[in-house]
Amino acid sequence: MPAVQRANKLLSFSSLAALALVSHFSFPILAQQPRSLATVRVTTYDETDQPAAAVQVQLKLKSQIIGSATTGEKGQVEFTDLAPGAYEIVVAKEGFETLTQSEVTLTARSSVEVKFTLVPAIKLNESVTIRASAATPVERGASPATELERTQVKELPNKPATVTDTLPLVPGVVRSPSGEIKISGSGEHHSALLVNSADVTDPATGQFGATVPVDSVETINVFKTPYLAQYGRFTAGVVSVETRRGGDKWNFELNDPLPEFRIFSGHLRGLRDASPRIVFNGPLIANRFYLSQGVEYELKKRPVRTLPFPRNESKQESYNSFTQLDYILSPSHTLTGTFHLAPQRINFVNLDYFNPQPVTPSFRARDDTGTVTDRLTVGGSLLESTVAIKRLGVDVGGQGRDEMALTPAGNRGNFFSEQSRRTSRFEWVELFSVRPISHYGAHNLKFGTTVARTTDRGEFIARPVNILDAAGQLLKRIEFVDHRPFNLSDVEFAAFGQDQWVLNSRLALDLGLRLERQGITGTLRIAPRIGVAWTPFAHQPTVIRGGFGLFYDRVPLNVFAFDRYPEQVITTFGPDGEIVDGPRRFANITGRAERSNFPFIHGGKNRGNFAPYSRTWSVEVEHPISRFLRVRANYLQSSADGVVTVTPRVVDGQDALVLGGEGKSNYRQLELTARLSWQEGQQLFFSYVRSRARGELNEFNSYLGNFPFPVVRPNQFTNLPGDLPHRFLAWGILGLPWQMRLAPIIEYRNGFPYTVTDAAQRFVGTPNKLRFPKFFSLDARISKDFKVSPKYTLRFAVSGFNLTNHFNALDVHANTADPQFGTFFGNNQRRFRVDFDVIF
Repeated sequence: MPAVQRANKLLSFSSLAALALVSHFSFPILAQQPRSLATVRVTTYDETDQPAAAVQVQLKLKSQIIGSATTGEKGQVEFTDLAPGAYEIVVAKEGFETLTQSEVTLTARSSVEVKFTLVPAIKLNESVTIRASAATPVERGASPATELERTQVKELPNKPATVTDTLPLVPGVVRSPSGEIKISGSGEHHSALLVNSADVTDPATGQFGATVPVDSVETINVFKTPYLAQYGRFTAGVVSVETRRGGDKWNFELNDPLPEFRIFSGHLRGLRDASPRIVFNGPLIANRFYLSQGVEYELKKRPVRTLPFPRNESKQESYNSFTQLDYILSPSHTLTGTFHLAPQRINFVNLDYFNPQPVTPSFRARDDTGTVTDRLTVGGSLLESTVAIKRLGVDVGGQGRDEMALTPAGNRGNFFSEQSRRTSRFEWVELFSVRPISHYGAHNLKFGTTVARTTDRGEFIARPVNILDAAGQLLKRIEFVDHRPFNLSDVEFAAFGQDQWVLNSRLALDLGLRLERQGITGTLRIAPRIGVAWTPFAHQPTVIRGGFGLFYDRVPLNVFAFDRYPEQVITTFGPDGEIVDGPRRFANITGRAERSNFPFIHGGKNRGNFAPYSRTWSVEVEHPISRFLRVRANYLQSSADGVVTVTPRVVDGQDALVLGGEGKSNYRQLELTARLSWQEGQQLFFSYVRSRARGELNEFNSYLGNFPFPVVRPNQFTNLPGDLPHRFLAWGILGLPWQMRLAPIIEYRNGFPYTVTDAAQRFVGTPNKLRFPKFFSLDARISKDFKVSPKYTLRFAVSGFNLTNHFNALDVHANTADPQFGTFFGNNQRRFRVDFDVIF
């Protein structure tokens, strides 16, 4: 509770500070020049590409009709004197389907033309209205994102509370058994997480950390191949989050106010989970100043079915608050401030059968981010200036100070590692979107720069680790000596230019170039990218997309603290307890990347001159089978070089752990998706992904992350831990009788790979060649709204998990000296949950 109280005080102070800042900059500008108004022209065509007359056109702003007209012989209407904003256009004509184009963004003094091609109506049922987007398919570009909307995911049975919770709904994105998000088979440190264009990853590890509450999110876009040069500092994928602003009317929601109780052997045994969430938004000053606030408290006790009650639960307690303030200085000038506060504490991290509570670490973090964004329309172009500050404090420690023991049948003692670090990032982002230029088509030019200063200071301490055989005989002892505090800083710079060039209604190109420099590595990286979107058939909406690009990882700061980490001293013992090898002291050595003929990386010969990069290309075909069903096939291939690894070697006759930058990985993916949408608010998503992810096992994060493993084995190139050859996923929302809703999630996939070891913790055979049994899960949620008054609505829901009670193994005895070697065990059995929300 003290941490929550401190977070509340900081939230109040931050909100007041933002209000004062906005007021300081806004009042001198209240006396405005006359409005710079915009124009939108709507042109309608029939199925033969001839102008369509007598078409009713409506222009909406925030669901309110602000203009209506009928097209003439030229199929055109024009709306003038419009204030800047995001509009919606609806066109309708008897005998044709009603078409809608959302998010038509107007800036000051701009003139926008929107074209519609009418489609003859297909009458299936008078109660069914078919809607289709009027946007030209190529206008979505060469690499459109997979988009998740807040209103879609909130109905699902897993009730995602944060952005991270929603990501496994995306094809090619999974959550590993340790809880880490894997995008394209790679860990979080290979991906970028942006919130309103600001980087919010951990500067020390590259992990996502605490993410924004889903109630505060408008959309989540996941890119696996963004050929737009504005995206950088990743090799696997980009998660771009846009948060919601306050509306013209006040809206309040109270979600999950009741906790979930723990029932064991038919008896009530306290709380299992509690995740009450409050969100409210609306105008503080009508038509000028808006507030959006989301607050979430979460208490989560994760039971481990392979351990006996009551010592079988990990406990997570967190507070997550996101505040957004939007001030409209003028029709062409807005100011936005956001404040994200996320303290959390987790006890018994990564608890499982082989690591009972005394062996697990505890984790405590305080993650605070604040941003201010200024948007100014200048001559029809948009200038966005963002300043973001992130501060993160992390403490990791064991449950005690006993020495850790690794045995074939399970580990004993206390977690060996302690660390305390404080990291920060100050980032300044400038984005300039040029007013569309008509020259051999339409050019949408965008330029930008990013300057970021990051810091990482802390200390890593480790206690001895003993490796025992099944009889308790000491085989090896690992001691850690000479740790030193570290204090690092880095300055990063990036600049890009891109052109989304729409040559005509059937062909568009994405062209871009990005420059990145990471000061601590001393490297300059050049990233050219090109993408194409093409509709090959004149009257068919089939679109073919493809592209190629170079992408670079940022190297997290913990990598450069390696020489300050304690060094290992390893002693090997024989059957009688005598020393047969050692003690050997392994020096921590940071290597340098070898020079190559790759022309897009320029750097010196300094140690740590790492520049991990990937060469990625993709091709995609998308086609609407009908007005209800759209299918897509995508093939992606990526090859990465310069991956940073930690490997035991002998350097000049000295045993050493060498941090090097010569690692490689590759990823291939075939993705088939279908979206079935037959009525407003009812839709189903289907996806099948065939993929292969291979790479170096000894990536730096396994030893330099928050929860390191003490044994550094020889490196091997094999299946990555996130490799899943086959995965089928389906989810959506269906309407039921009596105005009820059904939200199912179905997942069927291969099991995750695992490694076999011997009593001395050495690899047996090729690592990650064996797999857990196939996984199948059917979850569902049924909900119904009850209008208790004109103002209040109660939403009751019942959720079921693993409804088929399929055996999804949680663990395996994978040590050859374990008497139960090869046995899979543990399962999350079928269970149900009742919850309700209050909407008013």
